[in-house]
Amino acid sequence: MKFIFSILSLVMLCTCVSCGNEEHTLEFKTCTVELSFTGDMAKLSPWTRFSFYSDKSDLYLIEGNTRDRLKENSYQSVKDDLYKDKIIFEQRWCSSLSKKPDIHFACTFLKIKKNPSTPDTLRIRVRQYIDDKLILDSIHEMKSFTTTDSISSKDYIYSLTL
Repeated sequence: MKFIFSILSLVMLCTCVSCGNEEHTLEFKTCTVELSFTGDMAKLSPWTRFSFYSDKSDLYLIEGNTRDRLKENSYQSVKDDLYKDKIIFEQRWCSSLSKKPDIHFACTFLKIKKNPSTPDTLRIRVRQYIDDKLILDSIHEMKSFTTTDSISSKDYIYSLTL
């Protein structure tokens, strides 16, 4: 019995050693998402919040030459975000996956005025690149509401899965 166990152990060891001689390299793909907000930010920012997250891959926030991994792969907007020219996020995943992990973006804009005007409109531009190739370039407008509007969540929440 010990002899059979020794033979099996030797065969397994040889198999593992031969596997170790093969070159295995992981290739990664990169998705970059640029967000930009336009409108009269002094009038819009108090009523605007957004979040950005992925539950299946690492996300990074790019600011200048700095690339910071996001804690828990999520980002909640802060007061000054809307004033930035653009906010850049990056996602990396192993190319051996059958499909790119989803990124979820949601923006809430709920401003109620007696008489809304054009400066009370928020424009959101989303650009998505995969390996530096433009995949999506969209602009979404969110308008303020009047005091008499019947408002539901689909009216003041814009969500997008990338």
